[in-house]
Amino acid sequence: MSGPEERERHREWVLAALDKFEGSLQRYVARLAGDADMAQDVVQHAFMRLCGEDPQSVGHVRQWLYAVCRHRAIDLLRKGNRMQAL
Repeated sequence: MSGPEERERHREWVLAALDKFEGSLQRYVARLAGDADMAQDVVQHAFMRLCGEDPQSVGHVRQWLYAVCRHRAIDLLRKGNRMQAL
């Protein structure tokens, strides 16, 4: 990102995605993981990653966010299962 106008457009893009998808993503991850606290962490992680992405490289924001959330939730569930086995 170069100038302040571009940074502001990027900020608005992220905030629009947050407003539109946050609730449905949290419900999705909570169903997937069975844990509302984990869902909040996973969704926050996804939006933090979105902040660092170029809108041109993301393509379809909804699908990108769901994929990031799904992968992060699965990673955390696997990690939790390994910890319990010990």
